[in-house]
Amino acid sequence: MRFRHAAALALVGWYLMLPPPNPDNKNTILLGADLSLWAVYESYDNAKECRRERETLKARIPFTDTDEVLKRGSISDKMRWFGQCVATDDPRLKQK
Repeated sequence: MRFRHAAALALVGWYLMLPPPNPDNKNTILLGADLSLWAVYESYDNAKECRRERETLKARIPFTDTDEVLKRGSISDKMRWFGQCVATDDPRLKQK
């Protein structure tokens, strides 16, 4: 591996991203929205740290499965439950 390539890989970070709320229905989220519209919750140096924080956020939600979160959870519960870890260089983050 060339040094330049290794250096470029080392610069990739990770975002924990949360889906946007649905403006037409305040208690739903837009899971199908372009990733560029999702909110960056926090940034991390590596995927492992990001996944750990994602699991920590989910553990704070008082529900144990997706159906329950969708039916009874608050908007913030839903956003945290469906958060995703995304590499900072992911092309889906670019505005269309």
